[in-house]
Amino acid sequence: MVCVEEVSIGDFVEYEGEVYEILELSPLDPAETGTDGKNKFRVVLELQSNKSQKTINFQATHDLDLTDAPGKQTKIGKGRREAVSGESDVNPESLAKWQKKVVEKNEGDRANIRKIVGDNVFFAHLDEAENNELIDVVFDKSFNAGDVLMRQGAQGDLFYIIDKGDAEIFVLDENKNEKLVRSCKDGDSFGELALMYNAPRNATVKAKTDLRCWCMDRESFKYVIMGGSIRKRDRYLGFLDSVKIFSTMDVSEKMKLVDALIPRKVKSGVSVVKQGDAADMFYIVEKGKLTVSQLNPQGVDEVVNEKNPGDYFGEIALMSDMPRSATVTTVEDSVLLTLDRNTFISLLGPMADLLRRNVALYKTYIDYTRVVSVEETNAQ
Repeated sequence: MVCVEEVSIGDFVEYEGEVYEILELSPLDPAETGTDGKNKFRVVLELQSNKSQKTINFQATHDLDLTDAPGKQTKIGKGRREAVSGESDVNPESLAKWQKKVVEKNEGDRANIRKIVGDNVFFAHLDEAENNELIDVVFDKSFNAGDVLMRQGAQGDLFYIIDKGDAEIFVLDENKNEKLVRSCKDGDSFGELALMYNAPRNATVKAKTDLRCWCMDRESFKYVIMGGSIRKRDRYLGFLDSVKIFSTMDVSEKMKLVDALIPRKVKSGVSVVKQGDAADMFYIVEKGKLTVSQLNPQGVDEVVNEKNPGDYFGEIALMSDMPRSATVTTVEDSVLLTLDRNTFISLLGPMADLLRRNVALYKTYIDYTRVVSVEETNAQ
């Protein structure tokens, strides 16, 4: 199985018991779907039995089964998985020996790259040191409107981050005609799949306007981006082992959880969730400190608990489908690991009973009584 953000146009996947070919694949614009859009992809699937098509908005972490289409050879399929193992030279030992090639930049460019990286979910797994490494190694490359940055079927050698300008991504249809599948703007990135899987480019990218990009060569990409993923997995696995609630999960379950977690850096004084708001996220505190407060009978906000590294919150509202029953606020700069509602239910749903029992650890029982009330109503 691979998650949606790892598949490519032209892959064949098994979905709901049928074999489909992926015709189109593009990240959703957050402007269309709200804040959750960053983590969703629009996927156009063609059913191989009758060539009918359907469009589905998948979470980036949704798992799909790669397969072979009847009478066809998978364009990526097993070869793609072998390519992943072909990058197995990225390991803690090789990471320690890697010598980065630093490209000098002025402070304005460094600040701009930092903002771009901070706004792009593709780089969410990188910590501060890894962000600095990325800023050190990228180099700028300019293109004129109409220039081809990369050609479908060619060997990939660079990863691109748009600094300024617009680009368009095309794929060849069955008649070998180019079809526009995605438009890119400032801050968008592309070109990672060919570098991650040592595969040919799966699309053609052209500059729509004059374009300036920050680029990364294959070796730097491998050690900064893929190395960051390895370090993240090791760091999060070690961290989850220290969280009692996750100690019952086996290694494969923890790995799925690690891959789904999205870090969020929050400044001191920010209310992460507010009492009465709709619930859409589950949070684990990796770093920092937060307070939990609720309105007392007099309508005054009263601190009833605190959250420290290894603590979590947001699970009760997600399980009971009720508004947030408390406000959680950072009292120092913090890092939170987040899961959206669908991923939470998929990965942690089997732990619901244990999560509910842990409500007894809260200093207030308001969450608990609300859950019980919902359960009793449903039982009637």
